Amino acid sequence: MERALRKGEKIYGVTTGFGLLSDQIISLSQIEALQRNLIRSHSVGIGPSFDETTTRAIMVLRANVLAMDIQGVRFVVVKRLIEMINKGVHPLIPEQGSVGASGDLAPLAHLASVLIGEGKAVFQGRGMSGKKAMEKAGIPILTLSSKEGLALINGTQVMTAVGLLAVLRAERLCKVADIGGACTLDALKGSLTAQGPETGATL
Repeated sequence: MERALRKGEKIYGVTTGFGLLSDQIISLSQIEALQRNLIRSHSVGIGPSFDETTTRAIMVLRANVLAMDIQGVRFVVVKRLIEMINKGVHPLIPEQGSVGASGDLAPLAHLASVLIGEGKAVFQGRGMSGKKAMEKAGIPILTLSSKEGLALINGTQVMTAVGLLAVLRAERLCKVADIGGACTLDALKGSLTAQGPETGATL
């Protein structure tokens, strides 16, 4: 990314605006401001915030993607996100606002906003500003470099986290239902005839 910038290459969302503004050239002196303003402009989610388990799943999945080294971000971005996970700084991420196929732009922007010392978070069970949460946890505020704002929000880790946790809960529920059904059958001294191999059931 840095080599491309030195060569003066035109890069979407780095040296240009976004969407309909992709033909607008951004000067090198405004690159950091562009990424910061992208996070601010997309932090427009609404409704209740995700619970802590879902928030942590989102953060882990996002850190995993960034660590694959295909997003063009510095190592420090991944490091800061992992520090937030390990120290329990949980961004308040509204449940509504994703545009789905284009990515979980709004929810992930709320996550990224805490990284840059903005937004809101929960730390040690208390809600507070993102900046205060980072300071209390001893995590330095991140200054975004070229492309990093775009890399932080352009993904589907929110819907993936929600879907993954739903599958895990469904699997657990099915197991509990099987155990409950077996206990009930045993307590009522029910017949095992219907559980034969003809039905595909196993005992």
